[in-house]
Amino acid sequence: MRQRKIRGHIRRQKQIECWLKHNLTLNMENLLNYKRDHVKIWVHPWSGISIVNSAYPQPNGKTKKIIVNALFDIYDNWKLQLDQLGQNYYLKFWLFEPRFSQSQIVCAIGDSEDYYNNTFNASNKNTALNVNNYINAKDRMSLFRWHLHLDEDFVEIENSEILAIKSGYVWVGGK
Repeated sequence: MRQRKIRGHIRRQKQIECWLKHNLTLNMENLLNYKRDHVKIWVHPWSGISIVNSAYPQPNGKTKKIIVNALFDIYDNWKLQLDQLGQNYYLKFWLFEPRFSQSQIVCAIGDSEDYYNNTFNASNKNTALNVNNYINAKDRMSLFRWHLHLDEDFVEIENSEILAIKSGYVWVGGK
């Protein structure tokens, strides 16, 4: 699979701003009905499926900085809204490495909290998140407690065996 160059970063950054504005407010009706909600990075080209057998590089530089800060803004706004509910909740920042474009903010209430607490297998590595990889969000990242988990893809092979393929790591963080 060959990598395609991403053009139009100014246009992508405007799309990120629109995506942020659309997701700053938690959909409380959805949350109360389904007991969970999440927001992924829904900005082309990182949110689509490639139909021409090529891969887009992960966001980097200024674009990555804008996305990270947007995810923190969403987290902070959702936290304020969830605090007003007056009940226990799960609210985490899932930071994927190296598949950064898979990162998301996830929240749940009620029975769904257990589901999200058990989504990822814990990593045996005793490593701390290198906040220097996210220089422009370093201060915000240091306010979170980060736990390392495995980013795995599960594949079913011929005889119904399930094979886990490690794709990287997921840093699960919250305040």
